[in-house]
Order: sequence, then C-alpha cells, then structure tokens
Amino acid sequence: MRNPFVPLPPVYGRLLDFKKAYIVNGVRSNLMNRRRRNSALTLAGPMTLGLIVALSAIIVFYQFVYLPSAGGSQEIPEEFLSPPGFIQVLIVEGSINLDQEENFVPREPTVTLGVDNSVVWLSQDPVLHTVTADPGSPDDFADAASRSNFLDIDDTFTFVFTSPGEYKYHCEPHPWMRGTIIVLGLAGE
Repeated sequence: MRNPFVPLPPVYGRLLDFKKAYIVNGVRSNLMNRRRRNSALTLAGPMTLGLIVALSAIIVFYQFVYLPSAGGSQEIPEEFLSPPGFIQVLIVEGSINLDQEENFVPREPTVTLGVDNSVVWLSQDPVLHTVTADPGSPDDFADAASRSNFLDIDDTFTFVFTSPGEYKYHCEPHPWMRGTIIVLGLAGE
C-alpha cells in the first residue's frame, strides 16, 4: 500500500494528469458526437422519405406511362389477318438427304400482305421436320415457329405474316434445310 504522505514521482503525476485530461476530453467529445449524430438523424428521416417518394414516382411512371406506350400493340388490318389466298411450302420426301437441294419447295416464296400472306408448310417426308425461325426473327414468328412444332408426314404448320420483311427459317434437326419467306407490303413495299 502506498503511503499518502510520500509525494509521487514527477513522471507518474504527469500520467495521471494526462488520463484526467483524456477522460474529460473524451466525455466532451462524446457529448459533441451525440449532438452531431442527433442532427444527422433528424435529416435522415426526411431524406429517406423523399427517396421513397421519388422511387415510387419513378416506378409508377415506368409501369403506367412508359410500358404501355413502348409495347403498344399495333393495329393489324383485317385483310392481313384473313387473306383470300395462301402460299404452300412443301417439305419434300428425302429432305433428310444432304445431297438433295430441294428441301422446302419453294425455297424463297414472295407473299403480299392482304393477298397471300398466309403460308402453309406441308410435310411430305416420313421423317420428322420443324419450321424454326432463325435467331433475330420478329417475336411473333419466332414464338410460333419454334423447335416444338414437329411435322410428321401430312402434318401442316400455318403462319400468317402481318408485317413486311424477310423471314428466315430452318429445320432444327436438319440445319441444312433452310428457307426464306419474303413479305411485301400492300403496294409491293
């Protein structure tokens, strides 16, 4: 036990003074930090609320204004949907043979919207074939002409084209079998 009447060495006294100053300053700095933190919290609430309102406005705009106008459906004339004529493309017997040049006959028919824009593929081959849209084809053709429409002998696949362009397709199991449908507009566009 230390004798209280004996003075402390000068170095030890300085350490005690430093600890006192540190504790006092630490308490002061904690009080100041609390004040700063409280003022930051008072700003955080309104800023968070403002951010939530802004994000909600963006979502509402995107869902109810942008999406309906961006993906708007086009009006398709009735004569395009029910043309008076059609074109038949035959999948001839022996199309599986690599040396046979005639697979889809005709290979590149030209159709006109409102006249004969309905195309019917008829399989005359006992081997299963498909009419599969090439990558990059318009969505409606790509969805209808997918890998799942296998055609057996005497089976048909029909598609009505509603916009001008070149529509390339192939047989999925036999990729050397390729064809193109050329669709012209009303005035030969």
